[in-house]
Amino acid sequence: HQNVTVSKLLEQYSIKPFGWYQSAILCLIASMYMKKRVDLKKNSNPLTKSEILSILSNNREQSNIIVSVVEKIDDKDIKAAKDILKEFFPNGNFTSTSAREIIELANKEYEKTLSKLNSFLSHPYPFKESFKKAIEGIKVYEKLDYDNFFTDIKKYEDDLLDLKDELLDPLFEFMEGDKRKIYDEIASFISTNKDNLYHIKDTKINDLYALLEDTAPYKGNKVQTAKSSLKVIQEQLSPMIESVKNEALSKVDELIVKIQSLRSEEHTSELQS
Repeated sequence: HQNVTVSKLLEQYSIKPFGWYQSAILCLIASMYMKKRVDLKKNSNPLTKSEILSILSNNREQSNIIVSVVEKIDDKDIKAAKDILKEFFPNGNFTSTSAREIIELANKEYEKTLSKLNSFLSHPYPFKESFKKAIEGIKVYEKLDYDNFFTDIKKYEDDLLDLKDELLDPLFEFMEGDKRKIYDEIASFISTNKDNLYHIKDTKINDLYALLEDTAPYKGNKVQTAKSSLKVIQEQLSPMIESVKNEALSKVDELIVKIQSLRSEEHTSELQS
């Protein structure tokens, strides 16, 4: 029941007179790792190939690296976990039958998803709390223990898939699709025409304001409804702006003619004098 470290293995198998060279022992450890016979961990966290290569070449770290035998995972548990992961990370390629590779790929997909959510926080949307909620929700994944991954993930299946359906999917569809473009267009329209919109009496304008005040505009058909209302309001506002613009231009033309007339009269008066 003791933790077996790399340094302990070196000490045990290098005992004279029949001990091996250190490099031979390290090569055997690396070989067993590549054959998925053992895992190497630091502070209970599994190490990657590049980390292991660096550590096996560095005597200072070897006393902190635990070598543990890889236990056989039931094929049914592996299949069940892969089904859950495929649904939660639809972009992941979970075709491997290796327990370690499945976990490594799942960790990468988790990191990518978390990174995307964190990048969304830089946008000044009024519903930023939704991004924070999604980040906190997906961290449920971090509770999965490496050694018990294939049994633990079934315990969290409902939490993960509910989070995906209710929050992650709508958020990603919004941020990476046309909904966000429409939302930004509406926000820009409201900002640009803030003064002009006082003249619009159509109640459809409320759809635009409601969308921008909504704490979950990415859900349902709110964006599509607001898009239809935007078109109606634009069709009403454009001729009004054009009319005011033409009226202003007409007054300018009148002033120009008047000024030209006054100048002409002054010029005539000067000639007469």
